[in-house]
This record gives sequence, C-alpha cells and structure tokens, in this order.
Amino acid sequence: MSFRLVVWCLVIIGSLLFTTGCSGAQETDSTAYVLALGIDKGEQEGTIKYTCQVALPKPSTKEGGEEESKTQVSVTATARSLAEARNLINSSMSRTLTFSHMKALIIGEDLAKQGINDIFAPLMRFRDMRGSIYILVTHGVSAQDFIDKNRPKLETFMSRYYESMMFSAEESGYYFRTTLHDFYKELKNVGDCPLATLVSLNERKGNNQEEGSMFPAEVSSEYTAGNAPLEKGNPAEALGLAVFNGDKMVGTLTDEETRMVNILRGNLPRGFYVITDPLVPEKFVNLTMRLNGKPHITLKQVDGQVHVKVEVNVETEITAIPSGTNYEQGEYNQLLESHINQLLQAQILKMLHKTQEWGCDVAGFGVRMRPFFATHQEFMQLDWPPMYRQAEFDISVKTIVRRTGLMQQTVGKIE
Repeated sequence: MSFRLVVWCLVIIGSLLFTTGCSGAQETDSTAYVLALGIDKGEQEGTIKYTCQVALPKPSTKEGGEEESKTQVSVTATARSLAEARNLINSSMSRTLTFSHMKALIIGEDLAKQGINDIFAPLMRFRDMRGSIYILVTHGVSAQDFIDKNRPKLETFMSRYYESMMFSAEESGYYFRTTLHDFYKELKNVGDCPLATLVSLNERKGNNQEEGSMFPAEVSSEYTAGNAPLEKGNPAEALGLAVFNGDKMVGTLTDEETRMVNILRGNLPRGFYVITDPLVPEKFVNLTMRLNGKPHITLKQVDGQVHVKVEVNVETEITAIPSGTNYEQGEYNQLLESHINQLLQAQILKMLHKTQEWGCDVAGFGVRMRPFFATHQEFMQLDWPPMYRQAEFDISVKTIVRRTGLMQQTVGKIE
C-alpha cells in the first residue's frame, strides 16, 4: 500500500470523528414543546407576562374520569424579556422548553396598543421561532385568559386546533392567516400596514350580549371576536382583524369589513353572502361568492393627491331565494347583479374610509407607488400614511351570476 493512500485513509477516518454528533441535540423525552405563546402587559412598569402553552407527552385525566383528558398545560411567568421568562419557567419544569414547534403567538390587546416593536424584534432573531407561526391579537380579554379558557370540542391537540382554525378562514373570509414572517414584512414595508387575526372569548350573555352593527343594505349584522351570537361550544372564536399603524394597534375591523380587505387583496376563495332581496326588502337572497381573478388596481398622482382605481370581478351562485322571484333569468338576473355590485361597492368604500382615519393602508395600495420613484431609496423615504388619508377611491364591481344551484328556475311561493 502506497504512502499516499495511507495518508488519505487517515484523513478520511479522522474527518469522520467530527461528523458523528451534534452539540445542540436534545432527546424528545427531555424537551417540553411550546404550542402557543401568550404575551400580555405586565402589572409593573417594563415587565411582560409570558404564558406558555406546553404539550403534554400523553393525555392525562383526573381519577375516576371526572375531567376530560388534557393534552396541554399552561405556565405563566412575568419578566422583562422572553429569555428571562424561559429561564423562570424552566426552573419549575423537568424538561427544557423549546419553541421550534410553536403554532401561535397570541398578543394581548393592551400590549398591542402600547406597541410591540421591543418584543417583536427579539422574536425574529430567536433561532427557535419559525416564520410560519400564526399571529393572533386578543380583543377584550388577555392572552393568558384566551389560552386558559380555550376548550376546542372537535380537536384533541391544540396544535391541530390552531392549524385548522386558521385554514378555516378560507370558508368565509371573516379573518385571514397572518404569519410571523408576513407581519414582520408588513411592519418594515413602506406603503403597507401589519394585520393580525382578532380572537376573543364569547361569554354568551344572551340578551345582554353586545350586538353587531347592521349594514343598511345587508341582512347579516357585523361582528368582531367575542360578540357573535353563538351559544354553547368553545368560547374561543376568531372574527375580524386587528389593524396596526407601525407597531401599535389602532383599531379593529368587523367580519364583513375583513371580507372586503380579502377582496381587495385577492384572497377570497369562496364564502356565503346574504343580501336583501332587491324587490322584496323584507326577504333575503343567499349566494355563494368568489373572486373571478385578482382585482385590477391602478394608481395615479395628480397635484400631490393619489387617485386609486379598483376593478373587482365577482362570480356568484344562487343558493336560496325565499321570495320566489325568478332571479335566474332575464331582467331579474340583471337586477340582482346590479344590486350586488352596489352593495359590494358601498361596503368596500365604507371599509376604506374607516381605515383612512387611522392612516392604515390595509389593502397595500402604497406598494404600487414604486413605479413613481427612480430608486428604492427614494421609495423608502415615502411618507405614505398622510397620502393615504387624502386619497380618492374609484371602486367598480362587476358581478356575474354564474350558477343557480340545482334549480334553473325558482318555484313561485306556494299558498
């Protein structure tokens, strides 16, 4: 055997000694996996209350089956940083906390209104935090209470609950998924504003429950999380959006206003839509609605004022006509399409005017201002919020009743 071959063999064998392990490896039976992290404003100045929802290795029950099985436990620590809170929680657990499988970051409303920049930046730097973590903001309750009182009825594991809940947003458009990466990108981006799903606990107080606002031309009322007319089931619900101006929460959008945001962003796969009957106002018409392509948006700047033109194309399917009017054909069909156009146009304008008061461009129109600037540096110096407050909108909606369900013609009212 040649000397060169011996040297190469020794080099290869020696290099294998440095690839046989990982200094940061942890066994699964020595790790506590955090499923959700709640962040609230602390009682003392400069402190934050961190609530970790930790997965249990296997479901635990009380003796005699008095209590349903538990698959998670929550622990709360008050500290000045997440690192300090993690150390405090680890002192009471036999396993090491890890955030590598975390599904949701739940921010308390009080803290969100105060500002979250000092908290958010370390989260983005922390190695365990994934960009796919969902961002939720509580409304009327603390993040700690939301975690402790959240009792899903259809899901055994909380990790599955958070995933299923966020993907269910596509069924209605009443809220939408916002991840850690999306939120941080919108926080840094000029001409955009961060949004997060609004969640709360529905106390179900019956007649004393707060009512939603009624839009003049629509049967359905508008609600935010915690105010929906629901009974029994899980008290936790997601409905509406929390709107941020920079790192501070400035307001909330209702379920219908959130749907209008989804329309302008081109993120409405489908959803039921209930409107008043054009000819019989005391009746209603049920529709299934979806976008026919993304909206066509153009911006013009005239004498320093921005003019935004939006063209929205919508497809609908009739699912119910209680009045018996034949909206499937002829002039009645055109009347229904025109009625939907006017209603959607009014709802979109109502939402935009509301967000103009906050200076928050929830539809991301400001990003389309880039062609007006020669360089990226010039665009980054754009002061978009004041321009958005003074912007003029031209909204046009074109609706096509594409399908009529399983009936080609409505049967008249049976006496």
